Amino acid sequence: MSFKSRAFEDKEHPAGDPLDPFSKEEVEKGLLLRLAKVDYPDQLYVMLCGPAAFFYCLLIDRPDLYKQMVKELWESGKTKIGTLKLEPGYDCRHPKNLYGYNKKEGIYSKISAIDWIP
Repeated sequence: MSFKSRAFEDKEHPAGDPLDPFSKEEVEKGLLLRLAKVDYPDQLYVMLCGPAAFFYCLLIDRPDLYKQMVKELWESGKTKIGTLKLEPGYDCRHPKNLYGYNKKEGIYSKISAIDWIP
């Protein structure tokens, strides 16, 4: 991915913050792991089972489209898969509370950027 700009930013951990989940490096790392089938979409604590299942199927059947979708969403905040248009709103692109805290784990991510973006 080339860096022009990005559509996603965590309000509590913006660009430059060590916990920035939407940094180019974090998104590229997550995408590489996905395409290598090291990990799979996981909605974790956010209860987005339906979208996670859809994006899992897209990843398995058309990894090229999955990669294109993540890249376009990250860069511009919109993409198209066939006739399906994805254009998340401002609050989705600038989420709050992506991290949680508990004594056992300390700070933990409720969902990875690679799962939140789509």
